[in-house]
Amino acid sequence: MIDIVLNPFDLVYDAGVITRVEKDGLLNVIKIINQDGITWYVETPDRDEWNILQVENLPEDWKQLEYYYINGEWIEVLPPPSPSGTTENYVGS
Repeated sequence: MIDIVLNPFDLVYDAGVITRVEKDGLLNVIKIINQDGITWYVETPDRDEWNILQVENLPEDWKQLEYYYINGEWIEVLPPPSPSGTTENYVGS
């Protein structure tokens, strides 16, 4: 089992050992200890709006901020579409 933390839009910020903590006098902080041992903190306006869940495993191509976790399903963040057409400026007469 591994913890994941989701922002209010269900975007998975990171995975590891995740807890809500107080840090340096700040109350709305989430502590994340990554799988590689790196510890970092997220300060939020309201840490209770962020969900901390336990999951069995991560997708094989897991990367931070590249998945949503909605109703027990991993949904990959789609890249924005590539621009198409010309990049030349049009100056009308």
